[in-house]
Amino acid sequence: MAQTNQILRIYQLTNGYAYNSDSFFLVDFAKQWLKAKHTILDLGSGSGVVGLLCARHFGSAVSLLDINPLNAFLSNLNAQTNHIQAQIFHQDFLTSHATLSAIPTPKALQNAQSTHATQITQNPQTLQNPLITNTSNPFSTYPFDAFLTLHKSHKFDFIISNPPFYRTESVQSQNHLLAQSKNANSMPPEKWIPRTKRFLKPRGGIIFCYRPHDLESILSLLQEHKFNCETIRVVYPLLSREASLVLLFARLDSRTPLRILPPLITHNSSIQTDFSDEVKFIYATYRTHSIKVHSEDIVLPEALDIF
Repeated sequence: MAQTNQILRIYQLTNGYAYNSDSFFLVDFAKQWLKAKHTILDLGSGSGVVGLLCARHFGSAVSLLDINPLNAFLSNLNAQTNHIQAQIFHQDFLTSHATLSAIPTPKALQNAQSTHATQITQNPQTLQNPLITNTSNPFSTYPFDAFLTLHKSHKFDFIISNPPFYRTESVQSQNHLLAQSKNANSMPPEKWIPRTKRFLKPRGGIIFCYRPHDLESILSLLQEHKFNCETIRVVYPLLSREASLVLLFARLDSRTPLRILPPLITHNSSIQTDFSDEVKFIYATYRTHSIKVHSEDIVLPEALDIF
């Protein structure tokens, strides 16, 4: 049973993208589909907050994937700190090159130690948990694509993502970490949306958020690649303001009619702390504690030290 009453402690970069209300709204939106039996991939996971909240609150089996080695390292640290079993992949999702870290169960760790941490590339059938490659250094080279080809049962029920969605002209940051996490060119929807089909089970779904200005093109893109958008919820900062975020759920090969849920209004007034009752409830439910770290203070395992 998922432990939902504990605060999730999240290490994240001081000089990188910090999780915000979008992450909490996305998790709360996803709760109507995610169950304990489901496997999910948090795509572009950053510090891992979305996937780890899903694991904590819904009991889903979670994998976290990010292109940045610092984020992969912190995702691994956050999973361990919060005692959540997770698979952490360091990869550009749009390519086939990856490194994999796994948070093993105690039994799997014991099995791996008894076999002298046999490398997965030598004989992936010899370990009960094929994710364990080296118990002293959890990061080791292993292709994400090949992992899912060998272990077809590890295709995902759902892929969840808070992707970078700002246009180039609106992101002029000289900070590489920020630009990579916010600029849509880092993970264009016309590339990542069709690629998700390869890693989803039949009738699998994607749960994500995006800019309202791009909704028309996103819906067209989903339809082009055989996704049916089943549910939309629009987020507004105030009832009198324009929308600030759109939450979407789309499923492969579905004919379910589109549902547009009641809007999520985040504030009662222009006062920053005057949250609506629903937002107060969301924040009280998905409790986190942010711990900021400087990127220069992180010493990466050799396999991840590629930048």
